[in-house]
Amino acid sequence: MHAENARIARLVNVDTHEEIMRVDREVVRIGRSSDNDIVLKNMPLASRRHAQVYQHRGFFFIEDLGSTNGTYVNGRRIHGPVGLTNSDKIFIGGFVCEYQAEDDRVVSHQRIRAVRPNLQSHG
Repeated sequence: MHAENARIARLVNVDTHEEIMRVDREVVRIGRSSDNDIVLKNMPLASRRHAQVYQHRGFFFIEDLGSTNGTYVNGRRIHGPVGLTNSDKIFIGGFVCEYQAEDDRVVSHQRIRAVRPNLQSHG
């Protein structure tokens, strides 16, 4: 990731607004497995490697990693990478969080499918 494109965002609890994780790296993986960045313990509807939030060219995306129960953004199941915008609600197997960006950059829907980077597979 190039420094000029690097951004920081947060995933926050929708009820308490407390920060769950600061997203300041290239990829944040979410799931039940202990090797994820956000571990969803005691959430049987979440897969071991459920989803990932990643940065590409200064924009944030979320992608389902082939989970059984799917990943939802603002109540809609996603298929492939989806660009995140400020205040988007992310639903993963009973886990709900809100994406909060440092600015209001928006990814146009026409670019979403074109920006899937070649990220290394997780473990």
